[in-house]
Amino acid sequence: MIRHMNIKRETKDNILEVTLNRPERLNALDWDMLAELRKLTLDITTDIAQGQAPRLVVLRSSSEKAFVAGADIKCFASDLARAQEFAAFGQEVISDFADIPVPKIAVIHGYALGGGLELALACDLIATTTQSIFGFPETGLGLVPGFGGTLRAALRIGTAGARRMIITGDKLTGDQALLLGLVDYCAPLDEFQSVLNTVIQQVISVSPLAVRSALILLNELEREVGIQALKREKDCFASLLASDEGKEGVRAFVEKRPPLFG
Repeated sequence: MIRHMNIKRETKDNILEVTLNRPERLNALDWDMLAELRKLTLDITTDIAQGQAPRLVVLRSSSEKAFVAGADIKCFASDLARAQEFAAFGQEVISDFADIPVPKIAVIHGYALGGGLELALACDLIATTTQSIFGFPETGLGLVPGFGGTLRAALRIGTAGARRMIITGDKLTGDQALLLGLVDYCAPLDEFQSVLNTVIQQVISVSPLAVRSALILLNELEREVGIQALKREKDCFASLLASDEGKEGVRAFVEKRPPLFG
């Protein structure tokens, strides 16, 4: 039974504020958080069907240290069969969240790595502070992004930018992410709330029906492009998990040591 402890919700002025609240693990995505995200998606979908959709979803963290530090590797480090199930579940949940035809803004403070960046990329807009850190560290673990990151990074910043981030495991500051096109808005911490407020006002000032229609069209296009890509990503993630390098990478992460590849 989902207890809604890791994801908090509050609606004010028809804006749904969603706060990720697992600070002791830097909001690392585990089974419970993914299940709560799925429940959130289902509830918003029901609201849309009943004509009670929010004008905007603002997704943020309760901590300034991290938006989401990644998937919680402890969920699958000791059970490869469970790992494949976890990756498939995470990809499905985040894809369904991306498909919600209501504008979604990810508000990033601190780290947005791996699964955290994949969740941010499932939002329509990303706003961040300059000191935030973005990256796909999976190749350093012998893995690839498994929650849709290869597809959504390529769609957002092009295949060249996605290659650079994923192959090298480079970490980008908020400023660098803005230059690359990975995020939409970036400001120093003392100016950030003003910038965010301006963006929110812009989004809620336009026609909600027109925005919803546009998002349905764009989501359909992304699905048409991405169905096979997401399947191949999931299969590749599972294959790497079963490989010697994938096992070594996960073990090394848990043991807090550099992995020994090749």
